[in-house]
This record gives sequence, structure tokens and C-alpha cells, in this order.
Amino acid sequence: MDALADFIKEHNVQAELLDTDHEVKTVQQSADRGMDPATIIKSLLFIGEKPILVLVRGDCRADEAKLAQHYPNTHFANANEVRKTTAYGPGDVPPLLEGEYERVMDEKVAAGTVFECGGGKEKRHLRITVKELQRVQEWKVLDVST
Repeated sequence: MDALADFIKEHNVQAELLDTDHEVKTVQQSADRGMDPATIIKSLLFIGEKPILVLVRGDCRADEAKLAQHYPNTHFANANEVRKTTAYGPGDVPPLLEGEYERVMDEKVAAGTVFECGGGKEKRHLRITVKELQRVQEWKVLDVST
């Protein structure tokens, strides 16, 4: 079963799944292979009243204080919470998830064009445009990074 590939097909998402011969769970692993961290999206999970999926560029950090201004009483999900909530491991979470999530896209991501991000597996990236992410799902654009 490949939930991400199924989602892409079912929703006619214009994106590429890129298999690699090496693990790409972290921005550093991708940067070591020549990718610019500013062209990578990190899909981060926070837990609040609802799960919150936050997209930030690879060269930025999610700012929990900024996020808390919009979503009080939240915390960064630990590895077990990520697996339980998303069915993906940390570093593999794609930005396209089925389910009841608050979806937050950092302003720096929204200002970009094409990114690579978690592809649902340790050795796979998803290449997608910001426009396509916004077409497929509703994202709140907020300043939530440093």
C-alpha cells in the first residue's frame, strides 16, 4: 500500500515522486547530496486541539512561539505521536495528508515555487509546486519560522 501515491492519483495532483538510492529523512542528508535547503519543505507535526501540519523551508526552523500565537497549547510532536497521527515516520511525512489537520504554510514557503519534501518513504522525495499544494488542500499562510 502506498497512501501518498494513491492520494496523488485520486486527486490528480501534478507532482513527482522521486526515488533515491539513499536515505533522505533530513535536510542535512539532502544537502549532502547537493540540494539547496531553501528548496526543501519540512512537514512538521504539532499537537493541539487538532493535529497541525506545518510546512517550513529546509533552511528555516519552526518558531513555536509564533505558532502559539495562532494555536495556543500546542507542542511539537514526538516520533511516536508522528507515527500514530500520520502513519508516517519522522522525516517521511509528506505535505499531502488525508484527515482532519490544521494546515499551516509558512510565508517563506508560500513565496517559493517548486520544492522537494517528504515522499512518504525513507528513500523518496515528493517534488511539487506551492500552487499545486494550495490547489489540492486549503493552507493558512502564516509567519511561523525563524
